[in-house]
Amino acid sequence: MKSNKILIIIIIFIIKNYYCQETIIILPDSQYETAWWKQLFQEEISWILHCKNLLEPIFVSHVGDIVEHGSLIKEEWLIAWETLNLLNYYNIPWGVTSGNHDSQGKNNSLELFEKYFPNQNFELKKFYLNYGKKESYFLHIPYFYDIKKYQIEKLNNIFNNSKDNDIFITSHYVINDNYNKNNNTKTTYILPYFSNLLKNNCNIKMIFSGHIFKNGGENTLLFKNGCGKKIPIFLSNYQSRKKGGNGWLRFYQFINNDNNSNINKLCIYTFSPVLQKFEKDYNSWFSYNFNNEKLEEGCLLKKDLFLCNSGFAPGEFYISIFIILFIIFLLLIFLFDIKQ
Repeated sequence: MKSNKILIIIIIFIIKNYYCQETIIILPDSQYETAWWKQLFQEEISWILHCKNLLEPIFVSHVGDIVEHGSLIKEEWLIAWETLNLLNYYNIPWGVTSGNHDSQGKNNSLELFEKYFPNQNFELKKFYLNYGKKESYFLHIPYFYDIKKYQIEKLNNIFNNSKDNDIFITSHYVINDNYNKNNNTKTTYILPYFSNLLKNNCNIKMIFSGHIFKNGGENTLLFKNGCGKKIPIFLSNYQSRKKGGNGWLRFYQFINNDNNSNINKLCIYTFSPVLQKFEKDYNSWFSYNFNNEKLEEGCLLKKDLFLCNSGFAPGEFYISIFIILFIIFLLLIFLFDIKQ
């Protein structure tokens, strides 16, 4: 009986460390896709739904510039809403923020954004991290032409009322680069408002953004907050690549390598379900170590995303394998008892 208990413990350990690796999925600027390549945008979301059991998405967040023509073309909003709304039917938490293109048109109005995606900007959206144990929040902050006093007050109230919760932020425009032509170097900087936000709120865990297309549309900045901790700020924007982005998505997978309740590494990888391929340059395939607060090359990805291309749903695949193994396990116990 003791050996059976040991075997059960080993099985639980393998399942926990191999399969329980929760993922945040970031949807980049989709403006060209909803305008001219809608089938690619639809394919991205369909793939996420098909791969739900494999990916374990705890939140899907869009960085803004959902559409290209703002309030001028209603059909783009319909495509975006009908596609993203599918996430509700699969119980996947999600949210969007508005970008500069989402407010194009008369008086830079956000009328259609607010019609199709109400209660998104300045709203805390609950999700659970670390195998559903920790209550965290996503906060979507809109693109600002210039931030207003009432908006600052609204955000201050949000943070004052959620000091005990980890907050993950998505906003359209957060970081950019300065290039020095004299010595051919670049410096990544953060917009002043977000700098102040991080200095005053130590419960912000990371920030996701888009908007800028430099370095292939990818960048990362580690910014020290008011408590002395480095907070990662990620940028992903593939709109200027072929076909408005060719389906490239950014994934952030939380990994626990110490067999305790703390997550110690974030695996960042870039994958296109449209092309069925990874991008593995240093900006696209890397890790963030929460212990030493450093970026590291490479990403230990244990999940085979190509299983989703087999036509056999990952959930069904793993359930079938588990059932077969469980039956074999019961047979072994039965045979052992007979010999006794």
